[in-house]
Amino acid sequence: MNKVFDPFLGFFLRVFIDNFGVYSDRAFHLVKLELVFQRLDSLGMTLNLEKTTIGFSEGKMVGHIVSKDGVAIDLEKLNRISKLPFPTMKKTLRGFLGMVGYYCRFIHMFVAKTCPLTRFLREDALAPMEDEVSRRAFEQLKSALQVAPILRTPDWNKPFLIYCDASEKAVGNTLS
Repeated sequence: MNKVFDPFLGFFLRVFIDNFGVYSDRAFHLVKLELVFQRLDSLGMTLNLEKTTIGFSEGKMVGHIVSKDGVAIDLEKLNRISKLPFPTMKKTLRGFLGMVGYYCRFIHMFVAKTCPLTRFLREDALAPMEDEVSRRAFEQLKSALQVAPILRTPDWNKPFLIYCDASEKAVGNTLS
């Protein structure tokens, strides 16, 4: 989908895996939709009318809430994750890390926060242990999602700052 909509990405269209959303001011929205429909038509692609919604200011897309304010985590998914018990088997730990990993861009220092848990995924590791470090990492990941920011499109007219940091366990960066 990124290749299909490359000319529009970041200007008035956002892709989520195999879904996309068109955003713009009300006055120009029909013009933008026409461009998208022409692009789809030129490539012989069609829309699934059952999955298509037009004219909404907010909508759910692949576990996210997309609105004029930006992209946020779907509260239904967030509630499910917040109720999960500590994983005591590798399979449930993998599932938990997969769920929170899907939202890793919302969690500051995600890799560093998962290290105490990912060590249990090694082939020679025992089942996840509910020690103090692991329990704290598990709860820290769940609470980080509770205060996750809304991700916004950058203002290209302002300067950017990139902060980078690395340690033996993780590499991280922040764009602000």
